[in-house]
Amino acid sequence: HASLGRGNRLRGVGDKKLRRELGVLEAKAEDAAIHAAEAEVLLQDTAGYLEAEGPLERTYHFKQRDMLDVVDVNTRAKCFNLELREKGPYCFDYSA
Repeated sequence: HASLGRGNRLRGVGDKKLRRELGVLEAKAEDAAIHAAEAEVLLQDTAGYLEAEGPLERTYHFKQRDMLDVVDVNTRAKCFNLELREKGPYCFDYSA
């Protein structure tokens, strides 16, 4: 029905008040569909990954601050600084 256009579908409704209310509801439904499609871009279904641009580039050289411009807002909020300069050196076991 979307290809018919809003005006064509409501022409058969004789009651002016009902036709106006249906038109408003249809416009809201169209807006909701557009907003849902726009919001779909924000959904992160799959985990991200780093990909080096060339064979000589290594991903361990990437810094969080360099990636802030290309990640979503939720990921940006998780950025932290792990520079522990006092009382070091430190050793971490990430496998636990």
